[in-house]
Amino acid sequence: MRVATTLIEINAEQVQSFVDKLNRAVTRKIKSVRILPLHGAAVEWNSIEKAIAFVEQYNELSAPQPIVKYEVQILYSNGDRIEGQFADRKDAIQFLRGYAHGA
Repeated sequence: MRVATTLIEINAEQVQSFVDKLNRAVTRKIKSVRILPLHGAAVEWNSIEKAIAFVEQYNELSAPQPIVKYEVQILYSNGDRIEGQFADRKDAIQFLRGYAHGA
């Protein structure tokens, strides 16, 4: 126990930095999920599941121009933002599914 305490004391700055990062990661919540099918207007949801449903049901053929790509933004309550751009619907859905349980 003494060794552990000494190691924590010696590395107090790194330990605090780790705890701060861990706290931010654990407490952040998805604020919104924005999908921009490039040939249309941006649409926004407050959950990954709703965003996936939109992409799955989006009628690419009804737009005046063919789909060029999907832009995806996930905005978190702590100010973090994760973005992706996908030419293919399947890739956009796979990206979103990667964050579905991290909400």
